[in-house]
Amino acid sequence: MKTRFLFLMFLILIGNSYKAQYAHCDYTHKEFREFLKDTIHVVLLDNNPLYNERIKTYFESDWDLNSFSFVKESVFLNETYLEDNENKFFLYPVALTEGKLVTKRLWHKNRQGARQNATGPYDSYHPVIKNFEDGAAAIAIFQADDLHKSAESKKYIHVGEKNTLATYSIFFSYQDSKEIPQRFAKDLDVLPLEDQVEIGMMAMHYYLKARLPLKNNKNMFCNSYYKDMKEKLNKPSYIRRKKLLINEKFLDFISIAEIKEEYKYPIEIVSAEDYKRIISERNPGYAVLLTAPTVNGFLTTVLDFERKSYLYHDFGWGSKISQKKFKNLYKAVKTGKN
Repeated sequence: MKTRFLFLMFLILIGNSYKAQYAHCDYTHKEFREFLKDTIHVVLLDNNPLYNERIKTYFESDWDLNSFSFVKESVFLNETYLEDNENKFFLYPVALTEGKLVTKRLWHKNRQGARQNATGPYDSYHPVIKNFEDGAAAIAIFQADDLHKSAESKKYIHVGEKNTLATYSIFFSYQDSKEIPQRFAKDLDVLPLEDQVEIGMMAMHYYLKARLPLKNNKNMFCNSYYKDMKEKLNKPSYIRRKKLLINEKFLDFISIAEIKEEYKYPIEIVSAEDYKRIISERNPGYAVLLTAPTVNGFLTTVLDFERKSYLYHDFGWGSKISQKKFKNLYKAVKTGKN
């Protein structure tokens, strides 16, 4: 009996450890296959034509997982439409809350464990963020019945993080114990939503493609799924042959000298404009570095245009890019293991 208990605790610890490193596995293999047979409905924003243009271009030229259609935001946010299409999948910028949302009464658990109303990052019409205090914003793929109203604005903007099929973090902030707002490099004032949508789509697309070969069903603590995904998302030895592309907007907290002290392979730090251009060109000589504070921890990833895949995917402690994260990346590239 004691042996069984210890084994059970071991599995729980493994499951939670993987959960801190990867997205959840709440969508079973069967449900994921159903998504691939279904149509994804891409919401076009009423007030952001550049975002609309870029996301339409991506779907029309790159998306190959399932069929897609476009729907206007004004149509999508109609309550009758949401009810009529509650089991359909949509792609839309949302406010993420931790865990799952199971009722219309929304609560958000912040980093200090205090419980408070989830008013979320959108105090006015999104995607313009005002009076942001505690929360996360992301481009996400989810089913319509998982979209909930903000308790304050009464707008449909909230999705539980575990209710999403895939997400790309576009903004993350929280209040520390002294109630001092902490903002990070991916503030939309610094890197607008329309400038993130193309690389964000690649990140979600490549993540879902990595899941395609997996045959798992929902099992105890999902540890098998997380282990398999870790293997699929990490091929760091390929980065040796590439030039690591870094957007200068991601370097608010670290200098070029500090990066080169830890990372010994070729890098190229470029302006936001050049970054967008190289991404649009899909230059195979580059591997793209992405960094993001998320609800699960600080995410460091490297994407490859040539293979249309992840080469590196790692969650860690902290809220910003650091020398240690470049040290970890260099070690993974050098050894071929993460």
